[in-house]
Amino acid sequence: MGKRASKSECLEYIKEVWTDMRPLSLRQRQQA
Repeated sequence: MGKRASKSECLEYIKEVWTDMRPLSLRQRQQA
């Protein structure tokens, strides 16, 4: 990625973006 930020900012960004990339069934299983 072309972004430079602190580690915590990167992790927050990854959390936001990555969750939507997982299949819905996997998301529901992990939330249960």
